[in-house]
Amino acid sequence: MNRAGLVLAGLLLALGTHSLWACCAVSKSDSAVVNADQSVLIIWNPQTKTQHFVRQANFKSDTPDVGFLVPSPSQPTLAEANGKVFETLAFFTKPEIKKVKRGKSLNGFGGAGGGGFGGVEVIEQKRVAGYDATVLKADSAEALLDWLKQNGYHYSPAVSEWAKPYLEQKWFFTALKVAPKEAGAKPGNITLQAPALRISFTTDKPLFPYREPATESLNTLGVKSRTLRTFFLSDHRYTGQLGAGETWTGKTVWANQLAPPQIKNILDHLKLPFKEAPPKAWLTEFSDDWDYNTAKSDLTFVPDARNEKLARAPKIVYID
Repeated sequence: MNRAGLVLAGLLLALGTHSLWACCAVSKSDSAVVNADQSVLIIWNPQTKTQHFVRQANFKSDTPDVGFLVPSPSQPTLAEANGKVFETLAFFTKPEIKKVKRGKSLNGFGGAGGGGFGGVEVIEQKRVAGYDATVLKADSAEALLDWLKQNGYHYSPAVSEWAKPYLEQKWFFTALKVAPKEAGAKPGNITLQAPALRISFTTDKPLFPYREPATESLNTLGVKSRTLRTFFLSDHRYTGQLGAGETWTGKTVWANQLAPPQIKNILDHLKLPFKEAPPKAWLTEFSDDWDYNTAKSDLTFVPDARNEKLARAPKIVYID
């Protein structure tokens, strides 16, 4: 396996016709959709080379139904995840409350900153977490294009360019469509939240796909900014980095080793046994004002040489 991780591309289900658009967001030809704020949990066990990826995404769209195309370096296992895991993670990393008498100096309260079909093999089909999922492998971009067209998807040149490196590395793809019973929002300029889904696979190195194709939906929907909140659970404090000489805009905002009950709480939300936890698990949280410019490379995670605890600045509550 050359690289680890998972890349999300969007698929849209509308009136029986699907359009594949860009990494993480799609619509049919006359609709618009883009990624909005997202929360991601990555659990990386370096001993077993296993990555669990949980993503809860919001979309801005003028149509109510969305899905994803998910490349992974090995055949994935799909399972439902409880979206409340992100509430639990936010609780663990929330700022400490400091009570200060009015008029007192605040010195010392500063926080740390910081089946086959013409070159496509269908591996599995199932309904999970409100999605109809198909796991497949493709021999080439042309074969994937034919499969998507045969199944009602539009495969744009931008997405073809995005998918090329993953096809070259012979990654698996998971096509996810929102199951019909999950749809129901009325068309218009709306915000959609996708159900939380756990995708697990083996890989040599943890990675979050940062590359996205260009899109015209930004102007249509008036979208200006978004936030990517990433929680990374592993054996060490980690940091994120981009290749191709790019600087990642994500900032580490919290890092600490978790107690076994905290780890179990997280894993219970994901229906994972405790043995899936990395040894001496550390949780690192990153906050990224993720712009809509097309990145040249994906985001990888490596151990942070400092391996120091980091906390948010305390929340000051004044008392008389």
